[in-house]
Formats: sequence, C-alpha cells, structure tokens
Amino acid sequence: IEETFVESLADDPCTICLGEIIDAAHTDGCLHTFCFRCIQRWSASRAACPLCRTPFGRILHTVRSCLSPLTSSQACPADL
Repeated sequence: IEETFVESLADDPCTICLGEIIDAAHTDGCLHTFCFRCIQRWSASRAACPLCRTPFGRILHTVRSCLSPLTSSQACPADL
C-alpha cells in the first residue's frame, strides 16, 4: 500500500512550477510536496502552503550523498 501511495505522488506535478517534482521537499504544516527550490523561493515571501495555506515553520528536505553506501539498484547521479 505504501509503495502505491509513493508511486502516485511521483506522478503529481509541483503546484508552484507545474512541472515534474525535482528534489522533493515537504512543508511541516501539511506535508504537501513541492520541488525544493520552488518551495524555498515561495517561503521567502510567504510561510504558508501554496495549496492549502496552512502555515509552516520548516521545509522538510532529505539530502542524499553520493558518499553514502549504495545498493545495487542505485546509481550516483554524478556517475551518470
């Protein structure tokens, strides 16, 4: 069930730029997902979700390093 939910989120566009979500980030108030750069720029002028207007205090963003161990199914973007 979780995989299906995550896969369905991958198809949703960023509602700020209307493009494919690149480098996903979430607001801590409502957990809506946006491109990290889009929500970072948005938050410079408004600290409320662009979708539901829920106030947020943080942007939740996971950074993955190419220095961490990789599994056989992962490829480091720098190696591509």
